[in-house]
Amino acid sequence: MKVMWWLSEFPPDPGGIGRLAHRIGPSLVERGVDVHHLVTWFGPSEEQSDGIPITRIPARDALLANKPAELLAVRRSIADTKRRVAPDLYHFHVCEPSPVLHIATQSAHPAPSVATLHNEVLGTIRGGGDGTLLGRLLDEATVITTVSTAAADDLVTWRPDLALKVMVVENGVDLGPPPPPLTVEPVIAAVGRLVPQKR
Repeated sequence: MKVMWWLSEFPPDPGGIGRLAHRIGPSLVERGVDVHHLVTWFGPSEEQSDGIPITRIPARDALLANKPAELLAVRRSIADTKRRVAPDLYHFHVCEPSPVLHIATQSAHPAPSVATLHNEVLGTIRGGGDGTLLGRLLDEATVITTVSTAAADDLVTWRPDLALKVMVVENGVDLGPPPPPLTVEPVIAAVGRLVPQKR
């Protein structure tokens, strides 16, 4: 199976989704999945990481800058990449605007898709309904995964019609080797965003 993994970033770019793909991609390849990353930050460029091809198309910047000529060029590049890679499946992370360009380039190479939500997107933007690009992206997805029950509940609250294709797939944690025994009383520090979205 060939998967086009549509990512907002990939190392050395900052961001958790890119780091996740960097760690998981080689494991997928070991299991026989043919992975191709489409990265929407920076570019255009063609790269490789651990033998996985990466196509960078600066879609996010073109969308945020609202430059029609750049958007048309990005759309053409995405369509050309879809035809060249010919994936069996698309996987999107719905955390920035570029996946809506999948809707505009669907005819280039149709295939089923998985959309992943990392937080309560619909409640935050009060959108995702009929007639919106986000709504169409979710409608077209074969499966919608969320990384938490809270994100799944938010999605179903706003779009109960999508409930049958929503699955919670929590982020995994790489535990690494067991730590050595403690010789002193431990001191623990935690860093996080104290915002309602993070509960």
